[in-house]
Amino acid sequence: MLMSWIPVKLPEKGKEVLLTTNEGYVWNGVWDGTRYFELDSEGRTIELKDVTAWMPLPEAYGGE
Repeated sequence: MLMSWIPVKLPEKGKEVLLTTNEGYVWNGVWDGTRYFELDSEGRTIELKDVTAWMPLPEAYGGE
């Protein structure tokens, strides 16, 4: 399955996606309907600024 960045359409509210910013960083994050948030390893959320595009998370590795 070919994955590509989606620059305009907003992801489903509450769904975890990959996000990219103006600075070129890539984060796992969530759209809450108003803002994007990064999910840290302790379950805290940090608001992300300057998100330019998103894409669905890839499927997990299933072995050979």
